[in-house]
Amino acid sequence: MRIQNLALLQSRIPNFTWSNLECISSFKYYMDKNKHYEDISMLDIEFLSNKDEINLRIQIRFKEIESFSINASGKIIQLGIFDIVDIKEDGWCALNFWIRDIECEVLNFYCNAIEVISVDQID
Repeated sequence: MRIQNLALLQSRIPNFTWSNLECISSFKYYMDKNKHYEDISMLDIEFLSNKDEINLRIQIRFKEIESFSINASGKIIQLGIFDIVDIKEDGWCALNFWIRDIECEVLNFYCNAIEVISVDQID
């Protein structure tokens, strides 16, 4: 999978899988410019993970978002089984990734690029 800085996660969580992300603590959807100065949509999500009693705050940036939907209620956006699917080779669209919550269907969208921004331990 071609995710920028994925090693940041893998170095903190041995045997990391996307389902290790338990909930969303914050998100920001905004517009930015790509290298050709075209408008693109961006989404920064801060996830929380508690794997092997290590609490982490993980910030991930998703670039060139399409078909974004979020269906949340309550104070915490709890994830069931979070997953990122590489769809580049499917050939049916120009997008590279399908981001979704399989179990609770809280989050669903497509994007062209993903970057792990930070992984911080919290108390």
